Amino acid sequence: MFGKKETVCFLGDSITTHGHFIKEVFEFLINNHKEDRVKLFNCGVPGDVSCRTAKRLYEDCLILNPQKVILMLGANDIKRAIYKLENSAEIKEKKAEQFELYKNSMREIIENCLAFGAEVIVCTPTPTIGTETEKQCNEALSEYIDFLKDVVKEKDLMLVDYNTTMTEMAGEGIMSEDGIHPTEKGHHVMAQLLLKALGYIKECDLETMPVYSQKNIERFAAEQKYRDVRMVEWSSLNGFFTENPDASCDEIIEIAK
Repeated sequence: MFGKKETVCFLGDSITTHGHFIKEVFEFLINNHKEDRVKLFNCGVPGDVSCRTAKRLYEDCLILNPQKVILMLGANDIKRAIYKLENSAEIKEKKAEQFELYKNSMREIIENCLAFGAEVIVCTPTPTIGTETEKQCNEALSEYIDFLKDVVKEKDLMLVDYNTTMTEMAGEGIMSEDGIHPTEKGHHVMAQLLLKALGYIKECDLETMPVYSQKNIERFAAEQKYRDVRMVEWSSLNGFFTENPDASCDEIIEIAK
């Protein structure tokens, strides 16, 4: 469970930014543990990858002095576009480069959070469902997840496995039409899995959708506007543009500097 008056940062890409699972966790805490006064901050940036997250770690996350950082990245790191191409030697090399960049960047993020004094909770990236390249993308994600499991074991961290349950629930309305972003039901599954992993609930209720208070609805709307502003700031100041999904590793690293 979260400690009293803890600050918790959720660090990730657009799946984190959209944050319905964070909204549900907030609602649960207000209804059941209001006296703990836990503060939750959404630190997601749409389209982000681990090497860019590593560069914004302080200014967008650690500056909030979190006691816990809930980290989920990988959906964009695999570079889904290259899985639509013939698996030539060049493409295999690009895939290997992306994986190496992910491993180095995730280690950097985790180690910097720990050095700062924040506990890191690692979440497996959600699967790709219902797309032409679904199988290949998920095979790549499975490698990324195996790496995360190794790091979690090495660093003695908590792991929340979204990928396994959501893969098993494919076809149950948990993913949007793009096959990448969870629907509100998908976010509900994520929230339940997180609450169980943290010890707040014994069993997940994956079917009963939450009912939100008006204050939480307003808080969520304000949070989304703030994340939009941060996205504009990050893009403007750091030359980050999501419309270039085919950027090379070197280009991504150069942009992230």
